[in-house]
Amino acid sequence: MEKKNWIPLLLVIMFFWALMHPLSKMIVGDVPTFLLTSLRFGLGTVTVFAYLILTKKKIKVDKEDIIPLGIIGIIGNGIPTALYFIGLKMTTATNASILLNMSPLLIAILSPLLIGEKLKKMQTFGVVLGFLGMMVVVANGLDFTNILSSEYFYGNLIIVSGTIGIALYTIYGKKYVQKYGGFVASSYGILAAAILMLLASIATGEIGAITTLNSMDWFVIVYLGVLIAGFIYGIWYSSLKVLGPTKASSFKLLIPVYATIVAIILLGEMPNLMTIVGGGLVIVGLYFTHDIDLFDL
Repeated sequence: MEKKNWIPLLLVIMFFWALMHPLSKMIVGDVPTFLLTSLRFGLGTVTVFAYLILTKKKIKVDKEDIIPLGIIGIIGNGIPTALYFIGLKMTTATNASILLNMSPLLIAILSPLLIGEKLKKMQTFGVVLGFLGMMVVVANGLDFTNILSSEYFYGNLIIVSGTIGIALYTIYGKKYVQKYGGFVASSYGILAAAILMLLASIATGEIGAITTLNSMDWFVIVYLGVLIAGFIYGIWYSSLKVLGPTKASSFKLLIPVYATIVAIILLGEMPNLMTIVGGGLVIVGLYFTHDIDLFDL
């Protein structure tokens, strides 16, 4: 696909990606975490491998890459998603969308430490600004004496811990995306995540709850599995090869905006002033961190 065609596609994709936050909020209280995560990635695995087979794309990867792809898939998909669902029970969909999409900011923080990438001055400014925004969202306007008693605080913190895994996945998975393409690289990761979470749901006895799921639960699970894990993950990673990580990452700034609007409509969540301020700082921080030129897309 030509570069110019990726822009309208990503504008639409970010909206559907953002929908996962309010939709997930609607069912996380009813569906056990490991079961929900395993079903999501199980459906995603079937979808992406079916797509690869039907389009006659190469599925096999080098033997030495199978285990690394599985490990980074668990670190960047399985564990962060389980933590996201746990944290979402204790915070708002708006907060979750802001904190989960901080991964580009965390990538900028971790890359110099892990792979020796250097930051420009404006990128450093963006990191500081975005980190302050994260602290504002996590604290939710509470002072230190009250913050530990806030349910939102723990939910926010759990989601942030999962976002670190997503950042690590992006850093270490980049070379596999370049080598195999977005869909193939992501397929092995979500397969490993599905297996791990299935084993966890069996070990904890959560698997039995599958018989109690209602039509709304299944609608959201299919949405998260088939559309998000199955297609959008692959499309997103494919866009990195065409637009580059900087320009492609700029579109993720839209996710918290979309998610907030939908959360107001579907859930009646009205973000407070601290969430708006913190979210704004995170978005501006991401803008500077990735040195984005919006007029050069």
